[in-house]
Amino acid sequence: MRTDRMQHFKAEESGFTIIEFLIATVVLMIALIATSSFFYANRRDLAYANLERLATWKAIEKIEELKSTNYDSIQPGTNEETVLLSEANAERHTTVEEVQENSVRFKKVTVEVDWDTGKVSLVTYIAQQ
Repeated sequence: MRTDRMQHFKAEESGFTIIEFLIATVVLMIALIATSSFFYANRRDLAYANLERLATWKAIEKIEELKSTNYDSIQPGTNEETVLLSEANAERHTTVEEVQENSVRFKKVTVEVDWDTGKVSLVTYIAQQ
């Protein structure tokens, strides 16, 4: 009869204990937090990359505008203007310097686009044709 009671108790003990349930819940929560932080960081990086791409295109746009201009009409100095990067405002700074090396004259053009979280800077040289 004693063996019948032992078998009866063993049959009732199958399943999860509260400790096993809590451990499984904690492990699941850690996995969910890690996954969500990964997606948050990925989304933030994609937003920054998009702004950086748009800023690069704004800098290229200004350089191409100056390259298509008559060489003599490109005056040395600094120009600042506000440009729109998607939904963010940015400042575009254009600096033109006259440079001469080995009796060759050219103009060094630096275009910087600054926004809240970053900056893009491009440099080109324009020679007289």
